[in-house]
Amino acid sequence: MEKRPVNILLCTDNEGKIAEIRARWNVAGTKIWSIEEINSAFGLSLTAPNVVEDGHTLEENAWLKTEGWYKQLGPVLGQVFGGEIAFLAEDSGLFVYALPGKLGVFSKRFAPKEMQETMGVAQANNTQLLQLLTAVPTARRTGHYAAALCLVDISGEILFETTGELKVTIVTEARGSLGFGYDPLTVPNGQAKTFGEMTTEEKNSLGTHRTRALDQLVAWLQTQVA
Repeated sequence: MEKRPVNILLCTDNEGKIAEIRARWNVAGTKIWSIEEINSAFGLSLTAPNVVEDGHTLEENAWLKTEGWYKQLGPVLGQVFGGEIAFLAEDSGLFVYALPGKLGVFSKRFAPKEMQETMGVAQANNTQLLQLLTAVPTARRTGHYAAALCLVDISGEILFETTGELKVTIVTEARGSLGFGYDPLTVPNGQAKTFGEMTTEEKNSLGTHRTRALDQLVAWLQTQVA
């Protein structure tokens, strides 16, 4: 049995992911931090590491993120928190069955770079996806989201890894302005709204790929020694 981390830094500056994780968090005695919160609380000016996510799987990319963050920020944060801090990273992707090998681990960099620079990453990716699915009938516009979580201690030792999945259908036009990424295009199986039309509370009540993985991490943390 491991000692439960007292503090966990979320290895992302994506506000949507941070909000989704925070809304689901339920581990007494363990505080989760964003880098902005640490800067504000301790008068620091740390910046998010620029990690090259060139893994072949979501699990590899989640590990690469934790590696980049703990190596760059660990020396400073180890002093701030007396060594009592761990690093949690997540990588996720959309897998579209009509486009095998096109998205998945490449979901964030799916659209051409020039298109992303002109339109913004999310809009470019969504536009590219709709274009490629133009001739695909509704019955085949299916896929799933997957998320991988990796928690490491301040020395980089992996404490826990897990994954979560959620089946979805891809709609024919963007709906909703909430969420991030491919949320305006994806409807969870059995639902009528896209993720882009759901509040964080609705998404967490339903359970996303990310929260399904997070629930496993929370359950594991609750079994560890405080």
